[in-house]
Amino acid sequence: MFYTPPPSPADALAQTHLIALGVSGIVVGLVLLVWGYRLARIVTVLVGAGVGFAIATPMSQRIGSRLDVTRGVMVFCLATVGWVTSRFAWAALAAAVIAAVVAGVVLTCLSPDALCGPQAAGGASGSDLGQWAWEYYRHVHSAMEGSLSENAVVWSLAVGAAAGVVFLVSVIWPRPGQVVLSVLLGAPILLSGAVLLAIRFKPEMWNRAMEKPGYVLWSLAALLLIGLVVQTWQAARAAKRRAA
Repeated sequence: MFYTPPPSPADALAQTHLIALGVSGIVVGLVLLVWGYRLARIVTVLVGAGVGFAIATPMSQRIGSRLDVTRGVMVFCLATVGWVTSRFAWAALAAAVIAAVVAGVVLTCLSPDALCGPQAAGGASGSDLGQWAWEYYRHVHSAMEGSLSENAVVWSLAVGAAAGVVFLVSVIWPRPGQVVLSVLLGAPILLSGAVLLAIRFKPEMWNRAMEKPGYVLWSLAALLLIGLVVQTWQAARAAKRRAA
């Protein structure tokens, strides 16, 4: 096997948590996969309102104002900021996602064992999911630091150029960027939710999926294709109605 398979989440999560996370992942992933581009501005408004709500309490204590007034003002102001900067926020998120994907590709090309996991590369793998994830992160981070020090120009050109181009394109033509980004986010969330829900009732499915990761990747590719087709068709219909 070319990578170290992670332990089953069923070993670290309660059964009710598996159901809750699975259902939530399916719902959120399906919404992003099918209607993501329609919700772009709503998402940034909700995120802005949530940030305003979260920072209202410490701000109220610092300036000595009433909490309800501070909370209302901060929620309104940051929700407005989210509404105004929606295009730039989604463009920045799209650039970050593409930068992460390109970084993974570059790291794999320069250090083929970097993404194999600590056990496959000679270290020890964690006995539970949290420990495995931490050790995997440390292994990849160490490999990336070494690659950066040796190939700084390649990293700068590849990751920087990809992120910059995607950001500019998403700002100039926001709709395609929103479609692609929502599909890239929705597909793995939907698939993760389905896997968590499946192993709640059939725990042995985790080992089957990890032994044949190609099936998981093909399922992810199919979801990505379906999401792109559906949202592109919806966007084309909306544009035609506006033109009529």
